[in-house]
Amino acid sequence: MLAAAHDHFVRHGYVGTNVDLVADSARVAKRTVYNIDGDKETLFRAVVDEAIGIAERPSRDLCDRIDVDGLEDVAADLIRAVLGPGYSRCAAC
Repeated sequence: MLAAAHDHFVRHGYVGTNVDLVADSARVAKRTVYNIDGDKETLFRAVVDEAIGIAERPSRDLCDRIDVDGLEDVAADLIRAVLGPGYSRCAAC
């Protein structure tokens, strides 16, 4: 049902999409859409939430693979490169 809603929102925009179109495309009763997702606004939010989750997945996967200790070393190297010799004195403070 979310796939059908997604297709309609992409093709017709928010204003051009309605629960009847989504129900027909998903081959479910209009009442089913209302029972599961509520109104059009709630359905739209569900589509957006799903899209955000899909977009975030690669970042989450990357974060799971990062070696935190190595990342701290990289950050320290970058700070040294940006601040130059003054970094050593600053870090000792």
